[in-house]
Amino acid sequence: MKIGFSKEKDILSVMFKGDFDESGAEDVKEELESLCSDGANRKIIFNMREVFYLSSFGIRELLNCVKMIDKCGGRYCFWGFNDNVGRVLEKSGLADILNIAGSEKTAKQKISG
Repeated sequence: MKIGFSKEKDILSVMFKGDFDESGAEDVKEELESLCSDGANRKIIFNMREVFYLSSFGIRELLNCVKMIDKCGGRYCFWGFNDNVGRVLEKSGLADILNIAGSEKTAKQKISG
């Protein structure tokens, strides 16, 4: 799993590329723990356009990530899920729990408003 970052004003954009499986989830965990630990990144959007597979390990890490952000008083939004990953989220019930937007613009609006 490759992870990229960019920052625009007070919004951190995290871009994932690859399979969100056991090894990908470990990569994500390490990166996100360091991002949230300093408290500077309180508004985060997650670009999921290039994630084509989401395993139970990936789901667990998404939930852990959300908990970390909530714990530090942050706001988050996911966007860009492809059809396959979207179906996994729907079937697992997570689509109703996670803050999901249809576009990057909408994701930014959701966490800024």
